[in-house]
Amino acid sequence: MPVIVRDLDDDAATIIMVDSNLQRENILPSERAFAYKMKLEAIKHQGARRDLTSRQVGEKLPTSIQTVAEQAGESQRQVQRFIRLTELIPPLLDMVDEPPWTVSSPSKARGAGKEDSAVSKGKTIGALMEEMRIKAGAQNYQGHDYMDLARFDENTRHMIIFDVLTHDSPVGYKGDRMRLFLSDTGYQKALENQERGNIKILNHAKVVRGDLVYDHKDRVR
Repeated sequence: MPVIVRDLDDDAATIIMVDSNLQRENILPSERAFAYKMKLEAIKHQGARRDLTSRQVGEKLPTSIQTVAEQAGESQRQVQRFIRLTELIPPLLDMVDEPPWTVSSPSKARGAGKEDSAVSKGKTIGALMEEMRIKAGAQNYQGHDYMDLARFDENTRHMIIFDVLTHDSPVGYKGDRMRLFLSDTGYQKALENQERGNIKILNHAKVVRGDLVYDHKDRVR
């Protein structure tokens, strides 16, 4: 039986493995997210090693994210949203993979039959995160979204929901209700802003690796 033997470096092998896994009929959103992330990092690493002198003058090469998106048949924004899921803490990532949150890519959805109607209507990552917000009982406010990337930043320690009371507030406009994810320094500035009467903090949560620990669970979210 003839076989093909290829001499591959680690990055090329990673890309082939990811592409093979993405062909599976039933792939969880979290699996797709980590697959895209692995492929993106491998392509970036390949680019870093590429001999720049071999490029044509003025040649415009696609970015790594463009390459991943084009080969996956997704938009760049959709791929970025999937990769963003890898920042979720395990309990939230588990929620993503549970039935009501099932996400299918457009290419899979187009080929689905009537019996797969729930899957064929597959949701974008944006819609998925919006449903997670609703399930958590959180409202939409000015400032950061409930699932904003700032929530998962390594320096984020606090989340506050507040009303803007004056035109002198350094953030927002008078009458706005806002949500912000803040570092320790940012939170201290918010407290000082409240002391000056510019804002009123309605609720606060400690942020631990993206998880929200509310001071008052019965207040606005």
